[in-house]
Amino acid sequence: MYRAYYGAAEYGRVPPLEKDRWPFREFPNLDEALLWTRAVVKHGTSVIAIEGDDGTQLTRSEIAGHVRQALPGDS
Repeated sequence: MYRAYYGAAEYGRVPPLEKDRWPFREFPNLDEALLWTRAVVKHGTSVIAIEGDDGTQLTRSEIAGHVRQALPGDS
């Protein structure tokens, strides 16, 4: 399972002790999490982190790289 944490653009990361209070959406795989991320970023939502039960941890800058790579003409 993967969790995509989202919130205000000024947040750089999700504080570890506050994860249970942050909004997130769950996905069965990383591909679906990244597809959702690409869609919500177009509407102005910031995805702060993606974390998986397998130990995957994508930071905001890594997520932004995936979004830019997938949508090169949308910038």
